[in-house]
Amino acid sequence: MSRKKILWGAAAFTGVLIVVVFLLFLHSDARKNRKQEREETGTIRVMAPYSAGIHKKTLEAAAQDYEEKHPKISVQIEYIPEESYKREIGLRQDEGTNADIIICSSSIMPPLIQMGVFRELQMTPVKRNRYVQGIPWENVMDDGKYYGLPFFYDPYLLFYNKKSVEENQIEPPSTWEEIIRAGVRIQTLGTYGFGFAAKNSEETAQFFSMMLYSRGGSIYSLDQAQGIQCFQDIKDMVQMSILPPNLINTSQEDLARSFAEGEVHMMVNQLSCLTVLESSGTSMEIGMTRIPGEITDMVYLTGQNIGLTVNAREEAEDFLEYLYEPEVYKKLCNSMDMLPVLHDIAYEEKATAEYTGETDLRTDFLEGTNEKFSLVSDAWFSVAEALGDGVRAALETNSRGAEELAQETQEAVRISILEN
Repeated sequence: MSRKKILWGAAAFTGVLIVVVFLLFLHSDARKNRKQEREETGTIRVMAPYSAGIHKKTLEAAAQDYEEKHPKISVQIEYIPEESYKREIGLRQDEGTNADIIICSSSIMPPLIQMGVFRELQMTPVKRNRYVQGIPWENVMDDGKYYGLPFFYDPYLLFYNKKSVEENQIEPPSTWEEIIRAGVRIQTLGTYGFGFAAKNSEETAQFFSMMLYSRGGSIYSLDQAQGIQCFQDIKDMVQMSILPPNLINTSQEDLARSFAEGEVHMMVNQLSCLTVLESSGTSMEIGMTRIPGEITDMVYLTGQNIGLTVNAREEAEDFLEYLYEPEVYKKLCNSMDMLPVLHDIAYEEKATAEYTGETDLRTDFLEGTNEKFSLVSDAWFSVAEALGDGVRAALETNSRGAEELAQETQEAVRISILEN
């Protein structure tokens, strides 16, 4: 082989080698860029208790809008029934896999704080002044530190079928005794005068607590006259067939559907059930008023709080702040039918249901001068279970006497508080 051919071959080989090295460099650089991009792309995990379709869609829409503004961020939302929160959060905390942001009812925030789920949030006077005056901050605080923020208020109301009430010449009930009397008068064959959710302990305990505290009682005096009367009222409603027989299998959403279909004429439910009533397509004229007050004229501030977990990634705090941006927050409140906790956000009352309080709904609950009540207990999970068991026992047709049920429930509550 001539020297010239050898040189040409060597040159060709060198050229091929250079091309291969260059391609390998490009591939390596692309891999490096993809790796860097993956590292820069974060996932924010949110745990929420919503079951209604519109609630889920509204939160997901806010997450999608955020993702469009932050292309390297993904927001993943997981919906867990709130009665399963303690078990789920406890397991994930042990595994170090908790969500970054948790939305929960105001009742269960205190025990979750005690479990060490949430990290401390910095609160400034400017930030706190955004909220409506009179908010019970104790639900999100411990030892003077903030571990969460009020997110929405979702008050319990007495809903009633206006046609049924008017045809029977009944005024909207303002006491529990009036609810029983009205329930007897407006029920018909196949329908029931009154209902409340008794499937989940937390919902049942909220209902019973409202009955109890409206009479001036408390969970520390269940075996006194006020607690005994609450159990007696439930037993009387069962005996008079005012309550649907399947109440122990009825959630708040189930109850709202039964009300929309005319099976129940009055119910105690949260404001947010309006989304279920609207989606049902009911043509019923709906009235709403405060939960009856016997001795104390209180408004019951229940709703949802939100917080960052101790293992939340940095991006989660930015998303949390995004949810409180005026336009985003206003859309969340009005789509979910919950009262805004920020004073500069208006609540748009729906035409499908008329509130018959002294003023408009927002003012009555958040800005009025009435005493505001929010049950705070670090032992809420076990207290709610004890109260729920007591109420479900009272719903049994041949249940024990009201005084015995009150004493048994008081003892169960006492043990729950001591053990926590």
